[in-house]
Amino acid sequence: ADYEGLTVTKEEAPEEPRILTSIKVTGDAKKDYKEGESFDPTGLTVTAVYDNGEEEVIDLADCTIAPDPLTEADTKVTISYTEDGETRIADYEGLTVTKDAEKTLTNIIVTAQADKVAYEEGDTLDLTGLVVTAYYSNGETADVTALCSYVPAQGQSLTELDSIVAIAYTEGEETVNTTMTITVIKPE
Repeated sequence: ADYEGLTVTKEEAPEEPRILTSIKVTGDAKKDYKEGESFDPTGLTVTAVYDNGEEEVIDLADCTIAPDPLTEADTKVTISYTEDGETRIADYEGLTVTKDAEKTLTNIIVTAQADKVAYEEGDTLDLTGLVVTAYYSNGETADVTALCSYVPAQGQSLTELDSIVAIAYTEGEETVNTTMTITVIKPE
């Protein structure tokens, strides 16, 4: 303000630097994880608490979350935040981390028949077009056609007594079996 040529200014007291004293973690985040996943902080709010009583919400991107990735032994993550050389931590607890179920072979199924299933005696077995799929306990599948054993074998001469092809697949200590029906007739 200007009063008859005088200028009056108000002097601000210098601001005392505030010191980070702690952080608070509030809210709810996902608590169930598979081993190897990273913690998802969505739903959490991290608040910095200062010595002057002020509080300020911190961007999660400015925080460090450990451990990463999670292991079966983890029940919490530690969230840390550093400001002006001061690091403060807070734990988010109650996590459950499970291992993926062991993948075990459960069965095999013929998912596509061979192109040829009718033969005359003396013809050789032709498995072209055959697809054998392995099924696992965790829901995975795999084409194991080339890894199976077949009785009678590919290219083997057939007799009228051959009515099925026995199919076996072994993985580790586990062997599973299935069959494929064929028809073999005497030539006229």
